Amino acid sequence: MNDFKRFVFAALFVSVSSTPAIAEQTQDMPTAQGDYSQTTQLADGTSYGYGLHLPKNVDKRKNMPLVVALHYGWEGDAAPLDQGFQFMEWMMSPTFKNAIIIAPSSLADSWHAPANTDALLDLMDDIKETYSINDERILLTGYSAGGFGTWAIGADHQEAFSAIMPISGAPRYMEPFDVPPETPEQMLEHLLSLPEINTQWDIPVYVINSHADQNVPISLTTPYINGLKITQPDADITFVTLDEAAHFDVEPFLVEAKIGFRLIKQAWKKKKHCD
Repeated sequence: MNDFKRFVFAALFVSVSSTPAIAEQTQDMPTAQGDYSQTTQLADGTSYGYGLHLPKNVDKRKNMPLVVALHYGWEGDAAPLDQGFQFMEWMMSPTFKNAIIIAPSSLADSWHAPANTDALLDLMDDIKETYSINDERILLTGYSAGGFGTWAIGADHQEAFSAIMPISGAPRYMEPFDVPPETPEQMLEHLLSLPEINTQWDIPVYVINSHADQNVPISLTTPYINGLKITQPDADITFVTLDEAAHFDVEPFLVEAKIGFRLIKQAWKKKKHCD
C-alpha cells in the first residue's frame, strides 16, 4: 500500500452514536512504572480500550503532568481496542516518558464526535481520581488524524487542558469521506473543504508540521497561524516547521515534540510563579 492510500485509511474512523459515561474499569489499575493496555466498560456495555503509561516512581510522586494522546487511524472497519496502546507504546511513551499518558482508541468517525469526546473526558476524570494529577498540567496531543483531533477537541474543550500540541495535523474539523480520494490532489481538495477551527485561544498551542509532509500539507496550517498573529496577538502560539520530514518519517516530529513538552512544562512553572 502506498503512502497516500495509507493516510486515507488513517483519516477514516468507524462511525458510532454518542457514547455513555464510563461505568467501571474492567481491570485493576496498575501502580508501577510501565506501559499498559487497559479496557474500561462504558455504561451501555461498550468496551473502551486505551493505553496507559506510568512513569518511574508513580506511586510516590504528586501532582504529575498528564498527556492525553490521540492516535492516527487504522485500516479496516473498526479500531482494535489496543490501537491507542500501540500508538502510545511506539510513539508517545518514549517522548513523554516522565508524565502519565492515556491514549484512547477512537470510537467514532472523527475524534471530535461526541462518542469520542464524552468517553475521553470521562476517562480523564477516572484517571485523575486514581493518580495524583496536576489539573494545571494536562497536555492534549496527537499525530496525523490525531493531530486534527487535537486541534478540534482542544478548541472545543479548552477548559479541560493546559496546552495542546497537534503534530502533523491541521486546524480543521476532520470529517469522513463520501468517496475516498484517489490522488493527493483530491485529498487536498477534501481537506480544504473541511470547517476551519475558529476559537479564541486561551491556552498554549504548540504546533508541529513539515514542509515535506505529502499527506497533510503545511499550507493547511500556515495561513491559520499567520492569522492568529494578527487577530490574537496575545495568544501563546508556537509554530515549529520541519524542512525534510515526510508524513511517515515520525522521528523528527517526535524530537520536536520532546523539546516542545520541555518548553511547555517550563511555561507551566513560570505561570505558577506568576500566579
